[in-house]
Amino acid sequence: MADALVSGITFASLSAFGFVIYTILFPTVVEAWWNTGELLVIPFVKYPAEEIMWAFAFGFAAGPMYEFLAGKKF
Repeated sequence: MADALVSGITFASLSAFGFVIYTILFPTVVEAWWNTGELLVIPFVKYPAEEIMWAFAFGFAAGPMYEFLAGKKF
């Protein structure tokens, strides 16, 4: 369980960092690609919270899945 949490938090953090850099380079990308009226947008970075939740869920599942498929234990 701890591996899944660490994997989820790590993936969500890296995703958020990448998205912040991307929105600095392209400031209007959120308004152009997302329907912000229906999203939970984090105000100070204008980042859709659903993207962080998705990244966390993906990392939460992918980390242990990798360990299982590769036969490794970290």
